[in-house]
Amino acid sequence: MGAKRAVPGRSAPYDQLLAAYQRKNQAKIGAAAAAAQQAQDDLMHGSAVPLDDEEETHQVLEAVTKSSPWPLERKVLMPSKMRNSFLRMREMFAGAILPRMPVNPLGPVQGRAAMLNIDKATDYVLPIRSQHQQQRVLQQQQMVKQQQQQQQQQQQQQQAQQAQAQNQASQASSPPCY
Repeated sequence: MGAKRAVPGRSAPYDQLLAAYQRKNQAKIGAAAAAAQQAQDDLMHGSAVPLDDEEETHQVLEAVTKSSPWPLERKVLMPSKMRNSFLRMREMFAGAILPRMPVNPLGPVQGRAAMLNIDKATDYVLPIRSQHQQQRVLQQQQMVKQQQQQQQQQQQQQQAQQAQAQNQASQASSPPCY
C-alpha cells in the first residue's frame, strides 16, 4: 500500500484520488438503482402518461362494480351486560317455577340451553348483501336453470332419436306387405 501512495507526479494524494473515484462509482450505482426503482414503479403503478377522463371514469366504475363492501363492525343485538342480567333473571324464575327434582331435566345450566336454536344458529346474524352480490346470485340461479333446461332438451332429443331408430328397425325387420 505504501508503494501506491509514494508514486511521484500525482495530481493529488492517493487518499483524495481514491475517495473521488469511490464517490463517482457510488453516484453511478445510485443512478442505476434509482432508474431500476423508477422502472419498477412505472410497471406497478402504470406509466407516467396521465389517463384521459373517460378511461379514468371507466376504471373507477369498474372497480366500484367489482367491490363487495362489508361493514367493519356489526351491530350488537343484545349487549352482554343486558344478556347476562336477562339470563340471571330467567334462571331465578325457572328455579322458582320448576318443581324441585333431584335431577333437573334442563341440567345445571337451566334455561340457558334453550337460548340457541341448533337448527338455525345463524338467525340472529343479518349479513348485508350488496346489490351486486344479489345480482350475481340471481345470475347463477338463472344459469343453473338454463343448464337444466338444456339437459332436459338433450334428453328429449336422445329419446326421440332412440324412438326413431326403434321404429326404423321394426320397419326393416318386418316383411313388406304386397
